[in-house]
Amino acid sequence: IAAEAPSSSQEAIIVEGNRRIDADAIRAHFHIRPGNRDDESVRDAALKSLIATGLFDSVAIELVGDKLVVRVREAAVLARVAFEGNKKVKDADLSAAIESRPHGTLQRATVQSDASRIAEVYRRAGRGDVSVKPEVIERGTGSVDLVYKIVEGAKTPVRKVNFSGNR
Repeated sequence: IAAEAPSSSQEAIIVEGNRRIDADAIRAHFHIRPGNRDDESVRDAALKSLIATGLFDSVAIELVGDKLVVRVREAAVLARVAFEGNKKVKDADLSAAIESRPHGTLQRATVQSDASRIAEVYRRAGRGDVSVKPEVIERGTGSVDLVYKIVEGAKTPVRKVNFSGNR
């Protein structure tokens, strides 16, 4: 009887909006014991756990009657990550500096962080006047191409070096 209780608790979780990720994989983030389905801390922990996977753009959990309804919107899958406009820094060096990878999920925060990392690679190469604009190209079926458009700008010159405090 105890072995059947968790499965009946899991059956009381309805998953909506998933296409690639199995509903049972989503349900596995809920640690529900019989009678605690309406416990706010259980839903909060499951919400945080699902968001932390990086597989979803949005997650909403609500109690409807005696069932939990989980509505998810899956994050797009990166089909390709490319760089355009880079002449002074190689694609391989830029790829090594970023976290976004093909077949991974598109995370807006990661894309912005990657743009900053690309700009830092250029600063270390003496090119402080660089701009990096990420562009997402929809391919359909939940996949996208991520292209970082780079405007390199001029090399940053060193006009003068001053030493202070030396004797």
